[in-house]
Amino acid sequence: MTSLILLPAWASSAAVVSVESSDMKKMPAKTLESSSSVQSKEHSRSELFHFPGSRSRRNRLACFMVLMLSAIALGQEPPAIDQPLILDRIITVPGADGRFDHMTVDPKTGRVFASVFGNDSVAVLDVRRGRQIHIIRGGLDEPQGVAYLPDVNHIVVTNSADGSCKIFDGTTYELLAVVKFSDDADQVRYDSARHRIYVGYADGAIGTIDALTNKIAEEKYELGAHPESFQLEQEGPRIFVNLASQNQIAVIDRNTGKIQKWQLQGAGTNFPMALDEKDRRLFVAARRPATLLVLDMDTGREVARLPGAADSDDMWYDPTRKRIYVPGGEGLIYVYQQTDANHYSLLTKEASAIGARTSAYFGQVGKHNSLYVAVPARSNRGAELWSYETRD
Repeated sequence: MTSLILLPAWASSAAVVSVESSDMKKMPAKTLESSSSVQSKEHSRSELFHFPGSRSRRNRLACFMVLMLSAIALGQEPPAIDQPLILDRIITVPGADGRFDHMTVDPKTGRVFASVFGNDSVAVLDVRRGRQIHIIRGGLDEPQGVAYLPDVNHIVVTNSADGSCKIFDGTTYELLAVVKFSDDADQVRYDSARHRIYVGYADGAIGTIDALTNKIAEEKYELGAHPESFQLEQEGPRIFVNLASQNQIAVIDRNTGKIQKWQLQGAGTNFPMALDEKDRRLFVAARRPATLLVLDMDTGREVARLPGAADSDDMWYDPTRKRIYVPGGEGLIYVYQQTDANHYSLLTKEASAIGARTSAYFGQVGKHNSLYVAVPARSNRGAELWSYETRD
């Protein structure tokens, strides 16, 4: 019998390879953005290119060689055998129209909460069972940020249209409280030690909510520009805030209330951010031009600068493998290797899908970790969550 294997995006959108095998079972096709209109509910990496029977090794080798030769013929770079990210599973997200915004993870239950800005909802996905288990609506209006608070089992969703933060029960998904800021509630972070929820909103402020009472707290910081990604220092009192419209980083001291601003040079529209507190490094992804900036988190001094992912919105630091992951809306995930605190290199560009710029990351020290990337609906396929596994 003759079966068809669809080439991934780095090969050709129309190319197919015929493989002869009398004992080959029907297998799922792994496709990327431009590959095919084949509808796929869920693919496990271990199922791809599996050929049962006595000739399985020969068939796998033949398939791999065909893919390699096809890539060479097309003048494109074939994928590396040892990749730092492996696409492990694709989970459909039914009813998710329009773009995704930010996501978060509940590692205890294996749930991912994904804000669906386009249809005023939060998709709840069970990544262990590979399916959507609930849709949170509750009057959401252009949801942007979402945070899971494990100590109180609450889900906090920020809304752009009306500036509200809606707090839901983490088990029943019942709406518990509505906390209102003036406008455009966006990024959200949680400090479990202080029981404080931090929310960036409007034209330039970070406000706080007491997680035990669900009431606005007095702690507030005026920044003069809308805050994009911000990170709470775990071993200190500071908050680092991207002010994308001003090409600046604001540094807030929560103990004194003082705010310092660092001006970026030669790069800006800085949206995502991550911290490496052990090496005292601050990572910032700028959009104009697409650049990765590495700064000294104590002085703001630029340490390194590398080409970056276009249209980035989230980024993550893996302290075990010393890697930085930056998904970009261009359809590539940039993976950087940290050699030491001052030296970095672009390890690879992993293919994803057009518009897949928001993500969530779950890491455990010494183990393979997961990067979840939200893929918006396309003309020939519905919305999906792509689950990548990190590799050494």
